[in-house]
Amino acid sequence: MASPISTVSTDKSGDIKLFLRLIYHNAKLNPLLERGYSYSQVASLLNLAEKEGLITITDGQIALTDRGFNSLNKAALSNLYDKGWIRPLEEEKVEPLGDNELYLPPRSTVRSLRRLGH
Repeated sequence: MASPISTVSTDKSGDIKLFLRLIYHNAKLNPLLERGYSYSQVASLLNLAEKEGLITITDGQIALTDRGFNSLNKAALSNLYDKGWIRPLEEEKVEPLGDNELYLPPRSTVRSLRRLGH
C-alpha cells in the first residue's frame, strides 16, 4: 500500500496546487477532505509542502514561502492552453458516466438556474 506522501506526490499532484491555494487564501481544508483525503493524509501533505520549502509553519501559522508563491503562480499560468483557453477546474471535473447512467445536478444548481430564468 502506498504511503500518503507517495500518493500525494504522484497520483494527486493537482491536489498540492489546491493545497497551496487554500493556504494562500487562508481557507479551510474541506476541499481536500471532499476529495477523499483523511486527516492523516492532509497532515502528510502539510509535512511534504514544508519539506519542499513551499510553506512555513511559525507559531501555529501556515504561510506560503516565496517558492510556494512562485509555484502557485506557475500552476495558475499552466492552466492556460497555448491559444488562451482556460482548463476546467480540477474540483469541477466529474468521472465519465457509463452508457446507461444519467447525470443529475445537485438541487442547489437547479435552484440557482431557475432563479436565473433558465
